[in-house]
Amino acid sequence: MGSLGSPEILLTSMLPKDTEYQMPKKDDPIDVAASMELLKTSLQERQSRVNSADPPPAHEVLREEPRWGVHDDVPFWSYLQWDAFGSGTVRKIGRSPAHLRSYLDNASDISAAKARMGSAVHACVLEPDTEWARYYPLPEGVDRRSKIYKEAVIEFGKEFVLRSDEYSAVLQMRDKLFGHSRLARILKAGRPEISFAWEDEDTGLPLKGRADWISDLIPGGCVLDLKTTTDAREHRFRRIATDFDYAMQGSHYTAGLQAWEEQVEHYVIAAIETEPPFEITLFQIATSDMMIANETWRAHLELLAHCVETEEWPGYAEQTQVLHMGPYWQTDMRTRVAEIAETLRDAKPQRREATK
Repeated sequence: MGSLGSPEILLTSMLPKDTEYQMPKKDDPIDVAASMELLKTSLQERQSRVNSADPPPAHEVLREEPRWGVHDDVPFWSYLQWDAFGSGTVRKIGRSPAHLRSYLDNASDISAAKARMGSAVHACVLEPDTEWARYYPLPEGVDRRSKIYKEAVIEFGKEFVLRSDEYSAVLQMRDKLFGHSRLARILKAGRPEISFAWEDEDTGLPLKGRADWISDLIPGGCVLDLKTTTDAREHRFRRIATDFDYAMQGSHYTAGLQAWEEQVEHYVIAAIETEPPFEITLFQIATSDMMIANETWRAHLELLAHCVETEEWPGYAEQTQVLHMGPYWQTDMRTRVAEIAETLRDAKPQRREATK
């Protein structure tokens, strides 16, 4: 199994100079006069496009044996049922095994899918003919308190119903992504929504992953991860990437694909803001940081394997710990003392005048 740690790539120099991408045409405007009848008609028209990917009824959703290997024909709901540890699960044990155990016992994978807007952008950009066909835009001016919304939820499912402004925003984000010169070249040739499962050689754990896009144009191979965010500036997104352990997600994806001899040396994040003007930044995590992420991911796997074997899921340490308040707190306290002292000095002359 290979590992990350390749030198950083410069996307402009790695991509063919003559690569072109034709901007997809924007969908027809939403019919303002949409009604309950249109809702039912829309469902019928779309049904033939999504039948093959329809999830089973909620009461029939069961864990199933993973499809070992790399696959491009697995619906998202089916991938969620694979009885293996995904990237998010492996990362969660970093807080504590007890937190992960609680998540595994109580969380529903399907109900805990990505946030609605993030999922919609993924579907619109990466799976326009299947997953995006599931989404229904409410007529303009209709909100989630209306009867039309309630009927739409029954027909399509809550996660697939968007307000007209949300639907419009998704289309604008799609156009922005395909209009980004470097990103459009990556999306020129590749494979979307690739699901894979493998058994870790060192721990024996069954693992799984689902890559947004695997590009065939980047020498050495590239996994592209599409992330929606409130702020795509480097110093802001760094905090988000730290909080959600995105580097470890890259370790997980790359290790899983390389286990099946897929050539993927690079992990690139396309961060797009969810508010106008929907700005985009491409990130490749520094090689030195990816090496640390690889080591941390491996440590997480070893801890997870230990917990699975012993059936013990410890929480936080029980002994009293020293709490260091930090330099910001120290500065704030000293400032308060100085302000109070100044206030008292100013008040003394006033008290003396009052006693005369």
